[in-house]
Amino acid sequence: MPLQLDKVHVHEKQPGGAMVLIRTNAYIRFVKQEEAPCIIQNGVWYSDGGPKIKLADVPQWVWTQAKKMTEEGKRKVGLVLPSDPGFKESEPEIESPGAVQNLTDPSEKIEESTEELPPDLIETIYALRADDDAHWTKSGLPSLNVLKERMGHYVSRGDVDAHAPSYNRKIAAANIVKE
Repeated sequence: MPLQLDKVHVHEKQPGGAMVLIRTNAYIRFVKQEEAPCIIQNGVWYSDGGPKIKLADVPQWVWTQAKKMTEEGKRKVGLVLPSDPGFKESEPEIESPGAVQNLTDPSEKIEESTEELPPDLIETIYALRADDDAHWTKSGLPSLNVLKERMGHYVSRGDVDAHAPSYNRKIAAANIVKE
């Protein structure tokens, strides 16, 4: 499972439009001056850019900092120290690509839907109206609030940039077909 910083808080739109927190994917970012940061989420280690780190490559300074954590904090991110019973030198296995640990009940696995929510993000971005101020930030970028409302879940700026790189209000206005 890839690092899911965009899904730290997973919300669901309820009838009537209210967004409800249904689960979390907690993570911890370990930082030390002049060292590359390390992140742990669901028992898997990542570099600051997102690629996985092998357990053998986790720096000693990270383990030193991790020893200071509470048991509750370690449990929430799936952190097992080398000195803990049950520590394995291999990476944790994910039961299925869509399985996410429910951190309020770690024994329960929640299957994430692989269905695309209609409409997809790129269609939603391109459907923003250049003449509607509410659809854009002051700097001319697509409004995350409008996208969240239309998609039914949080959308990050990184998601927008990945699906529609450099898309802005000026480009949207230039693409309007005049009849």
